[in-house]
Amino acid sequence: MRTSAVCFLRLILIGSLLLVGAWPIPAIVAQKPAPDRTGGSTIELCVGSGRVQVCSGSDVWAIYDFTSYAKPILYPLKGPGEFEVTRNYPMKPGVPGEANDHEHHKSLWFAHGDVNGLDFWSEKARIATDDVSLLNDELGTWPGIVASSRWLDGDKSILNEQATLRFADRADVRFVDFDFVLTAAVDVRFGDTKEGTFAIRTHPALQLKREDDSLPVGHAENSAGQTDGTIWGQPAEWVSYFGQIDGVDLGIAIFDHPQNLRHPTTWHARDYGLVAANPFGLHDFLKQPEGSGNFDLPQGNQLRLRYRLGIYRGAFDREKIKSWYGEFRNQSVQIK
Repeated sequence: MRTSAVCFLRLILIGSLLLVGAWPIPAIVAQKPAPDRTGGSTIELCVGSGRVQVCSGSDVWAIYDFTSYAKPILYPLKGPGEFEVTRNYPMKPGVPGEANDHEHHKSLWFAHGDVNGLDFWSEKARIATDDVSLLNDELGTWPGIVASSRWLDGDKSILNEQATLRFADRADVRFVDFDFVLTAAVDVRFGDTKEGTFAIRTHPALQLKREDDSLPVGHAENSAGQTDGTIWGQPAEWVSYFGQIDGVDLGIAIFDHPQNLRHPTTWHARDYGLVAANPFGLHDFLKQPEGSGNFDLPQGNQLRLRYRLGIYRGAFDREKIKSWYGEFRNQSVQIK
């Protein structure tokens, strides 16, 4: 059977098992192999009814789900060796060792807690995706997708989002690049709150503390050399959480692009496994006056935010992570 056919059948099976939300689901857009032209494993993307499946051979290592919840998420998300690096709850409740707190912490997502007073972070307002298609350009070297979404005030769009995601699979690390372009449909203010923005909720073994002291915990370090609980709220080019999952050394690193707003960004990075790049929460993070982190985006103007996620196998290696950040810092990929 052709690989694309296998991918497509697998997508249908997974789609039948996942919860689907009440709003309309975009129709199937496309399906085709998409090789990583940098020499890594060949990646195949299947864009189907409500989700995109990312495959390296038979390994489905990420699914971009853009209809089941109040915002698009990446779940599951696996590193080399098919180890999941994010919490399953609430998509898959009842997994031993997982906390059932913060139901809005869904694997990996992009949202903010105060946009014109609306809370997209806690899912009191929703982000609706209208279209997802395979990326088809010659500028980038990694296969990817483009998703068009609307941040809604009721049924009215206040922000139009174009998100480009690119995927790479190397021997010891998998990367996902995120390029968000937000266009204000009305005058928009991003409020000064710690509740945001580009975020991941890690596997429990990567947390810095757990309720059961007998269970393994992880550690964290940022580009400034700060560690564990001291990284919360601090500016940094990147943050890494790492530990052992089923006895195997694994970690995640999130990189903030140097052209992003207020780079190096501040981090809503918690000991219970939340890691979020947030350039807006300056009052909470840096003890600046209330409202210092507000950012106004007049109607028709754009805000572009870029991040890279690395999922690596092996012990934390500061020099290697610095080299990965150097690659990201120096790359220049334009949205078509």
